[in-house]
Amino acid sequence: MTPTRPEMIPVIQEVWRSRGAPGEAGHFIISEGFAKSNSYKARWWRKGEKERIETFRPEDDERSAQPAIKAFDGQFVRTVDQNPDKTIGSVRSVEGAGWNAMNRTHPFSFTHYYQNTPYSEIVERGAGFTATDADVGGKPGTRVFVHHPREDYRTRFVLLFDSNSQLVERRLITKLGRDKDFRVYEIHHFSDYAVIDNPTGDPVRMPMRVKQRSVCGEHPPGTFAEYWTEDVNVTRLVLNGDIPDKTFDLSIPAKAETYDGVGGHGWLAPGEQPGYLLSEDAKAKTRWLTWVGVALGALVILAGAVYARKRAGRAEATQV
Repeated sequence: MTPTRPEMIPVIQEVWRSRGAPGEAGHFIISEGFAKSNSYKARWWRKGEKERIETFRPEDDERSAQPAIKAFDGQFVRTVDQNPDKTIGSVRSVEGAGWNAMNRTHPFSFTHYYQNTPYSEIVERGAGFTATDADVGGKPGTRVFVHHPREDYRTRFVLLFDSNSQLVERRLITKLGRDKDFRVYEIHHFSDYAVIDNPTGDPVRMPMRVKQRSVCGEHPPGTFAEYWTEDVNVTRLVLNGDIPDKTFDLSIPAKAETYDGVGGHGWLAPGEQPGYLLSEDAKAKTRWLTWVGVALGALVILAGAVYARKRAGRAEATQV
């Protein structure tokens, strides 16, 4: 994460002044210290719906440092953060963790999923779909506009594809709080595409560099008030590797102060965790920056979904 660029500060201030809330501008000016404390490197695994991410401070040696861990075993989201003076754990349900209500930062969220909904499904089913020719880096490309297909979501997307049908920019548009109209909240740029070997199918092209810009408005129109930027560099990506299920069974140490968001007990002192907070017990009761170990299933490539819908639109337009 990077702090707010100095030239953006007056733009941010003017945006909030124009909304009649000048005091809000300070909440959108990110300090260098805050940016540093929220920067990290990570290891990530996914197998079906199960997921695990381990995060380290940028200066850590991941061969010896203790990471902060978050794991989803298909039922519960568990976290463990071990610090020298205290170990903190938590167990939450999918809803309690907002697991499907946030766009987590990982390789699949770049070009395949938005909050666990495949982009191919969004493009195929979303209302307001348009696909128009666009200039992308001086070459012909395609601009797509589409609404999220779920009625309870107010998100709209602008997707920009280059001449190779690679997604190079995405804009997330929504309306929240005091917004008078829909506006851009995030702009994502994708570059340095690499061909990744896929042992169970065709090779997959994935972006190895991503820039995620968060904006709080425009002033003047067309000039985005950018308050922070996240630069993501993917250094290693493995598709359809062998990932044992136990990778996603995260045990919370007995010494941890633990938040119980499943049984409603709230914060529990070390040694007071109910049995169902342990991954082994929960598993018995249910039906059931290095990025590694991705299990890639039968994903529909986003550009293919765009092409199919463009073709369907032309066919509908020519029907008599």
